[in-house]
Amino acid sequence: MNYLKTHNNYVKSLTAQKLLRIRNDLFRLSHKASSKFLIVLLMSGGILLQTYQRGISQLNYDSVEVCYSSYLGSNQQDIFRLLEVDDDDGYIIAGTSRGSDYPTTPGVIGETAFSFSSWDDGVISRFDKDHQLVFSTYWGSATNDQIYDLAILPNGDLIVVGTVTGALFPVTADAAMPNNPSPGSTLAGGISILDSMGANKYTTFWGGEENDRILSVEALEDRFVVAGLTNSKTLPTTPGAFQESALGGLSLFVTSFDYSGNLLFSTYLGGNSNDGIWGFGEFELEMESDDQGNLYIVAPTSSPDFPTTPDAFQNSLKGDPNLALVKMDSTGNVLYSSYWGGDNGTVNPKIKVTNDGSAIYLIGATSSSDFFTTPNAFQQTNPGSTSFFLSKFDQNFQPVYSTYLGGSAQEVFPYLPNFPVNFIHYKKSC
Repeated sequence: MNYLKTHNNYVKSLTAQKLLRIRNDLFRLSHKASSKFLIVLLMSGGILLQTYQRGISQLNYDSVEVCYSSYLGSNQQDIFRLLEVDDDDGYIIAGTSRGSDYPTTPGVIGETAFSFSSWDDGVISRFDKDHQLVFSTYWGSATNDQIYDLAILPNGDLIVVGTVTGALFPVTADAAMPNNPSPGSTLAGGISILDSMGANKYTTFWGGEENDRILSVEALEDRFVVAGLTNSKTLPTTPGAFQESALGGLSLFVTSFDYSGNLLFSTYLGGNSNDGIWGFGEFELEMESDDQGNLYIVAPTSSPDFPTTPDAFQNSLKGDPNLALVKMDSTGNVLYSSYWGGDNGTVNPKIKVTNDGSAIYLIGATSSSDFFTTPNAFQQTNPGSTSFFLSKFDQNFQPVYSTYLGGSAQEVFPYLPNFPVNFIHYKKSC
């Protein structure tokens, strides 16, 4: 089977069905064919494909012309999870590899695999706008590792965050936490700052005595902020933190460092039950920032006492789980916190914020029958068992628009373990 031709025709068929254009905004579709799970990222200027068969492709949005296509990977399983585009229209992809021969370049943080056979290592590959390889590297430790997020800095450096499990994680001499806080089979958070060519500038563990996952990172002007999930009771917090100790089984945490790796603030964020998880271990947390350095965090919560502010639009848990929607300033002060959801599960949150913070967009999936909708909603009632939702808030978190979006069956973003959904606008066209 001609893989490219087949999926080129598939995308063309979507165009014919008018599914590619929804008010010229970004959208994400998935397709499963020939046992290959295909992630299609659609955008105003182009289309990028990610597949389990370690390939990358760029397509022209209007003509669906294949501009570029290449294999990338090792002799074992490789999975790409992240795609980020830099200011020069170059791009970085990241994921995991079980192979010992994933292509690497000299001088990077990991020229050879860290882990043993059958374990996952993180991998990162950077390309310029002409698809020429800039650098490629492994990232991780001696056993299972995951890269969950990365941020590109104005000077071309990048911050990589995720989880590491074993020894050999290449911490630097100035690491905030040089030793694994949870040695053995438990997970520790991992943070690295790499230069524009993939060399190790700063690397540290981060976490407590149990499992810690760093799921998101935001780069601000004078600091960066990481957020994740933990069931550790000993994750470091700073004096005067919003929440200095964990209350439940699984809590959110938010931690900030300057670009030299010095700790600025660290806090738990959660209630007396589980936060950031639902179902059979679906870990979810999203974080965005605006130009003022404010942070916007959303995650599912089952805690009836998740901290809310007096101006919360929804101050109580209606279903299990609901979403927790939180705004913090760059120093860790909570400015707003509210539940968001209905009488049944509300999950799969993805958040986007305008640069000036004047509008917050939230999408996800809900099984609730009483999810809040506005009078001008496209669908005011849930048409199926689980439907998408789309909500827009103003800068004071008052709902401007909120609607169900679905049919009579079940709508939910396809869940792949530890597979975040990204909205990507790729500027470069064919």
